[in-house]
Amino acid sequence: MSKRKAGKAKGRPKESPDDGPFVPIRHYYHSHNFLKIKDKEWEHSSDSDDEEQSWDRAVAESEINDFTDLSEGEKQLLILWNNYIKSDTKIANKKIPQHCVNFIKSHAKTIRDRGIDEQLQWHLVTLWDEGLISSDHLSSCLDYYYSLVGPPHEPKMGSTSSQAIVLDDD
Repeated sequence: MSKRKAGKAKGRPKESPDDGPFVPIRHYYHSHNFLKIKDKEWEHSSDSDDEEQSWDRAVAESEINDFTDLSEGEKQLLILWNNYIKSDTKIANKKIPQHCVNFIKSHAKTIRDRGIDEQLQWHLVTLWDEGLISSDHLSSCLDYYYSLVGPPHEPKMGSTSSQAIVLDDD
């Protein structure tokens, strides 16, 4: 039986730069497609590739645009929200209120420029309805949004924003 040198056992990671590229003991997988990471891929992290993320975004946008029961404004807001929320790989429900504030902070001007204020309001109402944010948080998010962009525009003819939104946390 032959003796092996310390640190050179099969399946162990290489321990110094002189030993060559890193070879892991366990199998590791890409976070975006769950395929096994090959030995040569350790030198370049493909998990940070914008190419994969842009493909995923394009597919998601295409799926949203395929909905026939959404207005163009609703589609635009959902695309903005989904792109924002997917930038974080794991999101706990308790973090949704802070994500709403951060989303508004980073997208307020775009939302106003596109005229999709009303869709933002309804999106926040949907999050409230699903129990992800409180009515107080919904109100403070809208206050924050309008503090950034100015007072709400007058509702368009036939718009649903003229309807009262009544929230009951019971």
